[in-house]
Amino acid sequence: MARAPFPKRAMDLEQCGECADFVGTNSDAEETWKEVGCHRLTPVGAMPDTSEILARDSLQNTPISLLMTRHVICVDPDLRLEEVPALLASHRIGGMPVVDEQFHPLGMVTRTDLLRRGSRLGSAFDAMTRPAICVDERDSLLDAAKTMGAREVHRVVVTGREGRVVGILSSSDVLRWISRELPAGEGVAGVLETG
Repeated sequence: MARAPFPKRAMDLEQCGECADFVGTNSDAEETWKEVGCHRLTPVGAMPDTSEILARDSLQNTPISLLMTRHVICVDPDLRLEEVPALLASHRIGGMPVVDEQFHPLGMVTRTDLLRRGSRLGSAFDAMTRPAICVDERDSLLDAAKTMGAREVHRVVVTGREGRVVGILSSSDVLRWISRELPAGEGVAGVLETG
């Protein structure tokens, strides 16, 4: 549900604009105010930062499917553990989904999992982190970033409508998008902290 950044009051905007407590944001090309704030109604410290509003909007309106890697290297749960490091290195990746026969994610095997396991033998299934941390391809970038932060992971499996792996999204993908779309990074920290 969308929330207006400032409380509204029934008053002509021209009258409001003449008041010393007027704060306008989101003006269009013709300098017509679309949103107004009033210090009488909302203390200055309680007013949201405009950059945070713009960052939230960008993060909420960007679907994961635009950023995710579609060519995902998935592994069978029975893959011998000693084969995993070579796959990670040859594809220059940090982790791979472990999937069943229908490509439903069972877990994720990462470099960290291998380091934790040490030299013990076994399979990808034995070493993987489970369950796989998944997001839907229709989720927003904000949803994915919050999931990664809350679960303390650097990558999430992206699933389609049938629950099958359709992509992978890493924290590097998110950071590249932020650096391209929000070069100053303004407002992003506040959005991710406040939810």
